[in-house]
Amino acid sequence: MVRKQRLALPFFKPILLLVASLVVVLLFGLKLKRHQTPHVIFSSQEEIRHAVTSLGGSSTTPPVIVVRAEWCPACKSLEAALTQEKIPFLKADVDEDPTAQAIQRKLWDNGIDTIPQVIVGDKRLPLASAPEIRSSLESYLSTKTNP
Repeated sequence: MVRKQRLALPFFKPILLLVASLVVVLLFGLKLKRHQTPHVIFSSQEEIRHAVTSLGGSSTTPPVIVVRAEWCPACKSLEAALTQEKIPFLKADVDEDPTAQAIQRKLWDNGIDTIPQVIVGDKRLPLASAPEIRSSLESYLSTKTNP
């Protein structure tokens, strides 16, 4: 009886899985790192004021903009958290508002294609919680009043 010699596959499988896992982690990690750096969305205070007033705010409205859509459950959760924390914000609905669509195009130019997105002043806050948004808003307002 002739016995077939088997390849040592049990040793190759774990190595192959390890290499594949490392590649996935590296690629995913690079994508997360790219999305977690704040991007400058508006280039001047005038652009911020224009966006705020176009979205129904006034010159005294704190510049917190939530880029959102009515059908988005994550957007609704974020808005509920901001409301609970009593953080004033403007809704920029990408499905209905031309100003929101213009902001979304700027985000797309920076490689960001998800909602919700939070913009405080001239910077986007990725994956921000309500306390982080409050802190960023306070920082923005303090630098605006104390140049």
